[in-house]
Amino acid sequence: MSAIRDRDPSARTPSVDRSLVRLRVRPGTTYVSNGRSVLATDDNGVLAPELDRGLFVDETRLLSRYRYLIDGVAPQPVSSSNVSQHSWLGYFIALAAGGNTRIEWRLQRTADTATQTAF
Repeated sequence: MSAIRDRDPSARTPSVDRSLVRLRVRPGTTYVSNGRSVLATDDNGVLAPELDRGLFVDETRLLSRYRYLIDGVAPQPVSSSNVSQHSWLGYFIALAAGGNTRIEWRLQRTADTATQTAF
């Protein structure tokens, strides 16, 4: 009977996973990291108050929400991407007060600093 069980995978008892590394895919999350600091945002660079997003240092979340508003409205994302492991770059557009002028805005985040430029 044991010979049949060895040949039939469905008859085996489930094994216990003892691996040290577990990877979890999190679609819609972008990471910027340096050393033991990790910034996890949505793909547009916004920190929403979700459990897996924020600024983490040594596995402790220090910041859970962060966003930019122009006249009370979030700018529209045009393009965003990780440039390297410790750097992220995003381009945004917003209408200025009155709706006649368009503001183009570049936001760059690195694990060391965050810089922003309005064009």
